[in-house]
Amino acid sequence: MSKKGFGAVDMLLALVIIAAVFAFVMPALKGFGGGSLKDSAINYESAQEQIDNKINEIEQMRQQSINYNRQTETQEF
Repeated sequence: MSKKGFGAVDMLLALVIIAAVFAFVMPALKGFGGGSLKDSAINYESAQEQIDNKINEIEQMRQQSINYNRQTETQEF
């Protein structure tokens, strides 16, 4: 004869065990995923330059759009 709360206690105990295993295994798995970029061959300076170039392009396109809208407004009236 089992008690009604026995299933909930088992489930809680299983979750605690899974959390403990996850806490111990996760640091070991961090190195395998390729998530650390410390030793990668990415050139951070060139990436920053590319980002700056894209931002400048967006700003130029925005300014061109503003100028075009101003020109069309003056031509309509």
